[in-house]
Amino acid sequence: TPSRRARGEACPLGEASPGATDPDSRFAQPVLVAAALCSYRADRGRFPKKMVALYPNPLSKQQSVDVFNEELYPMQYKYIANRTAIDIGVDRVWLEEGNCVVFSFGPDLEQSSEGGMLLHGVDEDIFYWPPAKALVRGQQERK
Repeated sequence: TPSRRARGEACPLGEASPGATDPDSRFAQPVLVAAALCSYRADRGRFPKKMVALYPNPLSKQQSVDVFNEELYPMQYKYIANRTAIDIGVDRVWLEEGNCVVFSFGPDLEQSSEGGMLLHGVDEDIFYWPPAKALVRGQQERK
């Protein structure tokens, strides 16, 4: 089966992070990670099990640094092996097996989760991929 790229299909990036139009902005990094994930999936037909599979091409370690972490640790990456819930504000969405999430622990540098469920929000973890608004919109469209 030809890859998405070979078939000419784009990988939707959804909403960009604040400052993504400024290439010097540290907030452009999540967009670079999302683009690298799309490139990987387009070439191989699946997401990588670990973010390190994106190095050195199409992503460098410097491009995957968590903007909230002064120790320059990379953003968090989780391959979804089993159906997983994410609470986004008042909405709960589900990621199916084979997907992935890229996120930051946010300013408090602590993972926000309850019983294995992932949390996204201002005072919680901050999800960069998949875009939170796109997840909620997609789930609402399926109802």
